[in-house]
Amino acid sequence: MMRQLGRFVGGAPKWVLAGGIVLTALLGWQATKLRLATDLISLLPDGSPAATDYRLFLEKFGGFEKVFVLIEAEGAEKDPETGKIDAEKTAAVMEAAERLAEILAESPLVRDVRTGLEPADVAFFENFVLRRAPLLLPDAALADVARKLEPAAIEARAAEMAGSLRSPAGEVRATLLVGDPLGLADQLDLMSAGIGMPMDLMTSTFLTPEGDLSLLMFSPTVAEIDPESGRQMEATLAAAFEQVRQELPQPLIFHALGGPLYAAQDERLFREDFAYTMPTSAITCVLLLVIVFGSLRIPLASFAGVACGMVATAGLITILLGELSAVSLGFAAVLVGLGIDYGIHLGSRYRQQVLAGKPPLAAIEDSFAYKGAGLWSSALTTASGFIVLGFAHFRPLREVGLVVGLGIVMMVIGSLTIGASLWYSPGGRERSPAIWRFLDKSIQRLVGFAQRRPRPVLIATALLTAGGLWGLTGLGLSGDLAALRPTNHPIFKAEELLAKRFGVGLDTSTVVIEAPDLEQLLERAGEAKALLAEATAGRASIVSPTDWLIAAPRAEERLLRLKELPFASAAEVLAASLERHNLSPRAFAPGLDALRAFGRGEDPGAPAREDWPSGLGELIRDEKAAGQPGKVYAALQLRLPDDLWPKGPPDELAARLREKAPGAAMASAIRIGAELKRLAAEDLRNLSLLALLVVATVVMVSFRGKVAPSALSLAPVLLGACWSLGLCGALGQPLDLLSLTVVPTLLGIGIDNGLHVIHGARSSGSVAEAARQAGVAMFLNSGATVFSFGSLILSSIPGLRIGGILISAGVIACFFATVLVLPAVAALRGRE
Repeated sequence: MMRQLGRFVGGAPKWVLAGGIVLTALLGWQATKLRLATDLISLLPDGSPAATDYRLFLEKFGGFEKVFVLIEAEGAEKDPETGKIDAEKTAAVMEAAERLAEILAESPLVRDVRTGLEPADVAFFENFVLRRAPLLLPDAALADVARKLEPAAIEARAAEMAGSLRSPAGEVRATLLVGDPLGLADQLDLMSAGIGMPMDLMTSTFLTPEGDLSLLMFSPTVAEIDPESGRQMEATLAAAFEQVRQELPQPLIFHALGGPLYAAQDERLFREDFAYTMPTSAITCVLLLVIVFGSLRIPLASFAGVACGMVATAGLITILLGELSAVSLGFAAVLVGLGIDYGIHLGSRYRQQVLAGKPPLAAIEDSFAYKGAGLWSSALTTASGFIVLGFAHFRPLREVGLVVGLGIVMMVIGSLTIGASLWYSPGGRERSPAIWRFLDKSIQRLVGFAQRRPRPVLIATALLTAGGLWGLTGLGLSGDLAALRPTNHPIFKAEELLAKRFGVGLDTSTVVIEAPDLEQLLERAGEAKALLAEATAGRASIVSPTDWLIAAPRAEERLLRLKELPFASAAEVLAASLERHNLSPRAFAPGLDALRAFGRGEDPGAPAREDWPSGLGELIRDEKAAGQPGKVYAALQLRLPDDLWPKGPPDELAARLREKAPGAAMASAIRIGAELKRLAAEDLRNLSLLALLVVATVVMVSFRGKVAPSALSLAPVLLGACWSLGLCGALGQPLDLLSLTVVPTLLGIGIDNGLHVIHGARSSGSVAEAARQAGVAMFLNSGATVFSFGSLILSSIPGLRIGGILISAGVIACFFATVLVLPAVAALRGRE
């Protein structure tokens, strides 16, 4: 069949070329519609409870949907005694934040912007938090409330109020005392509740204690995962930054992160990455072939077949999937080195036959017939090695398996049709350049040495394998998601500043509570917060909507308990004490009215939804309020000390939370990392065994069930994988979520040389002779693969870099195992 295909291509090369170009153009048009997915949700693995919880958090609350802008005073030095910067520069960063907020508020891309507490926040504190503090306090605080209602305590409090109101800070203090004259809300975190951001108490703005860094945050009106919206946001921010710089004399540094900025920056970096790796892979592969072949025809024709196969693959992927995650696209660069192998083997055999004196048509028929079995066996094993990645938990790995597996098949077809029709020349002549002769002679010497000295070769092989097996015992796995992000990401510094100086970071844990209605939601959120406070021994900062709101059933229960306390008499005692200290009771009417209401067992006034400030609204997502059938969700944010839960919140806590609040989710990047490590180990073990089984099955089928040739074909790839991965383990380099694909990938790629040699031996009658004939082609294939995967060294994504290095090392090891070990084994067995 392959001989007939060769005769058809050689008999009508122009028709084959034309048909191939038309089909490629049609699929290429489809490829222009391929979308690039950059959102974090696309990277989360299936089958992971931690990832499921995090996915719920991202879907309901958007994760980092807010955009944060940090304004830094350039060149500001801190006073060694106070630790603060110059007051003038502090005033400049605060003024810059206010001015920037005014500019951004006019943009249609911005829903709301804040630089600290807003008037709505203050009004909510005064009307619905201060006056209702006894309802919001934990049960343990009620004993303290009872003490503050005693006449002696009230008299002392009135005296204290009189003194503080006449002090320089009296005006600020009066705002709190009007609604809460007895200080019942002292145990509530009034300034940051619901917002969860530290701030300067005097100015109520987001400002570091040193005064060198201010912050504003806003909610965008555009989708968080939309790169185009992110680019518009970048342009809007850049123009706003420039305007503020021109208006203010103080040199300022602006940092922005979050929201759609991530999508725009990630997509740009991934595309730049691809723009480096793909051309580098293609150029180095073509240069290698041109130098060795001594001409452009066969190398460029082979590359044309690969290029058409890649375009066709992109078109089919668009039809099948519609989009690819950005990380998966990075692996597309390796297709050049993998796909060009088939054109090299066909072109090399054709070249050898023409040099031997055969007519071109007979030479192409012989090339298709001689190389057909090995070529398709090689392609199917390589494709199988990648396709098994379709069983991985991790979406990018599944996509890599489909893209490369399908790509291999399409590039074989492209090499047999478009590529062959271009390098085939009915009247052409071939020549043997010096570099080809040098490589051919060098490989013959290696093969000859293995034939003459089989025992030393196999002893050295055994020693290397023993060292590799020892190294494998130290091979570790890493679940760090940072391996999936570019190391040159522009927001890393901003993330560090936001985390260290304002306590907001990607490692902040969030508990998502769900309920059918708001009342049940608040009840469950209250129980969840109490459980979290207990589990963290009070060491965590917990922000919850229950800091401001209380469920109606719980409020009724609390009001009954409060009615038993002497609130009514306390109000009268307080009014008299205020008069004795020359303070007007009417000025404190809101607080006094609240005390009397509690004395009657009544709520001083619950807030309606329209009274909620934006900070509180961010902690609750009500799908029903938005006119959608669904549930109500609340987010409880935890900020933990570094030494608490270094591996993330324990699974036992997540289980206890679900007992208190069915459906509760614990979203934690650290927890995901720990679970990804477990899943990575599971995938590495299962996928490697599956890849070995699939590859071995394909090999057995290609040799019609014969064990000896199948085992010999597998030997080089098993040795190469053992040596390269053993070296990785010995050096202490762990595999991450992308580089764990090395084993199944290497099994699929490294088998090629062994297959070509053993299939060739069935025709030539000698393993050594087959290795000599295929030697230069195997060297070129290995070199092209090394250059292809080696181009990933230029990637800014650590996982791609490490994977490229390991596979390149493994391919080199497989080549030397093929030209040395196989002839040595054959010589020792006495079967040539």
